[in-house]
Amino acid sequence: MEFGTFTIGENVDSKFWLMLSPLIVLQLVLWIVAFVDMSRRTRFRFGNKWIWSLIILLGNFLGPVAYFLFKGEEE
Repeated sequence: MEFGTFTIGENVDSKFWLMLSPLIVLQLVLWIVAFVDMSRRTRFRFGNKWIWSLIILLGNFLGPVAYFLFKGEEE
């Protein structure tokens, strides 16, 4: 049985993971880059490292993006 572009059955899992894998890789890259940048900084806008760590981890895509937008001036 077809539903849109997907076929209900075995192929759905492989197509789903194929479409989702770039988003997973992007999420991991954002997390890694944000945490590496955060580990090198000593001053933060809007709080300390623990608050930004929670925002990055729990914010999915928006957490690292918010960190890069609002992290403060360069040292």
